[in-house]
Amino acid sequence: MKRIFFSMLMFVLLVETSTAQQEAQTISLAKGLQLRYAVIKSRLTEAAEKMPAAEFAFKPATDSRSFAQLLAHAANRNLLWCSALRGESDPNKNDDIQAKSERVDVPKAEIVKALAGSFEYCDQAIARETDATLAKIASQGQDRRARGLFISGVIAHLNEIWGRTSVYLSLKGLPTPE
Repeated sequence: MKRIFFSMLMFVLLVETSTAQQEAQTISLAKGLQLRYAVIKSRLTEAAEKMPAAEFAFKPATDSRSFAQLLAHAANRNLLWCSALRGESDPNKNDDIQAKSERVDVPKAEIVKALAGSFEYCDQAIARETDATLAKIASQGQDRRARGLFISGVIAHLNEIWGRTSVYLSLKGLPTPE
């Protein structure tokens, strides 16, 4: 019993010592949003890779979107919201990602390519944001809001999609990205 107690005490002391030795970090709002975006981008990319191509049409219920539709929807929204950050019109207006998000039978390769392309488009816009630019107004059609709200909207939406795709993966017996 004394050995167990002593071992636990040593472990706690080692953890506290190593934690105390780490330097404190200051993360700005812009950097924090960029980090959160990078995490959710990684999770969704991994989720897309983990789901077998034959399961991209999987729907957990008849009134649910398929796995492919969820990812196509995410790509579509990324392009829409990041176009406001870039000061451009929605690049998807003349593309077929919206159409793909309505179809169940889109091949995995097309969905993965669309998702990756939307992330590349957003990467450039989000990476150049600073704490000062986050408060500036951006427009999307008649919608005008702080640039930071567009980024937080992208992150929140991607987290929602990731949560749903995690359920799809779990129902197929596949591990969820963390």
